[in-house]
Amino acid sequence: VMDFEDIYRLMTYALLIAVFCFFLQHGRNLFDVSLYSLISFRDSYSPFESHYFAAPSINCCAFFSYYRKNKALSMLSFIFVLMTFKRPQIVAAIVFLLLPFFVDPNKMVKKSTHFLMCCGVIAGTVIWYFLLLPEMEWVVELLTGQSAQIFTSGRSGVLRELVDSGYRYGGLGSTSVSGNSGIEMDLVAFMLEMSLPVMAWFVFAFASVSGRRIYTVVVMIYRLLSAMTGSGLYNVTGVLLLYLFFGSVNYLQPDVLKKTERRKRWIRIKFR
Repeated sequence: VMDFEDIYRLMTYALLIAVFCFFLQHGRNLFDVSLYSLISFRDSYSPFESHYFAAPSINCCAFFSYYRKNKALSMLSFIFVLMTFKRPQIVAAIVFLLLPFFVDPNKMVKKSTHFLMCCGVIAGTVIWYFLLLPEMEWVVELLTGQSAQIFTSGRSGVLRELVDSGYRYGGLGSTSVSGNSGIEMDLVAFMLEMSLPVMAWFVFAFASVSGRRIYTVVVMIYRLLSAMTGSGLYNVTGVLLLYLFFGSVNYLQPDVLKKTERRKRWIRIKFR
């Protein structure tokens, strides 16, 4: 029901408002040069790290790295991801930024490849779950050089408590109730709360929404891998902005994009 220009304007508002609120959160610290020396990618530490703005930053980055008519917004969205300092998101933002230089972002991925990617995410979630069980944590330490507790920022400990409590299939959101705190690994939580087939159905449904263009598939895979090891699917800005992006890419024709990009209306949002 929305024109592309309306979606573009809303994404612009979302980015600018999020950046403004990020400045309100950190205030003068952003201008303290000495704090930047404390940033450590290896230790996953930054005085500016923000889980509040992690989702809008990476979703806006995905959008403005695809639609590059305004270079300032594209660079602002990329820098915003760097400032919120979530390591997987930084890697993803670099991929989003560079991908169009190497491949046609609108080239379609084969259905079979798309299917196998989804199967890989499902299998990866199951493997990740078993690796975080107490008897397998030594594998994580061998691969990462850190204990599972440290590598997962405490998530493995919460999962262990949940498993030790005898929890089994309590319905959506029940792991937070039973364990008194969320395990913050969305796909693992879906599998525990509603069974493996339901989690698999969600993965295929999400992949269907994203479409099969190379760029959206990359964004989809990043988001599912992020949901496997972290959280965010319950975050409105984490899902709504992402669906706006998928919709604008998959359902608006190129001639419509060229036409609407030439028109600039920044005050009124028009719905069909």
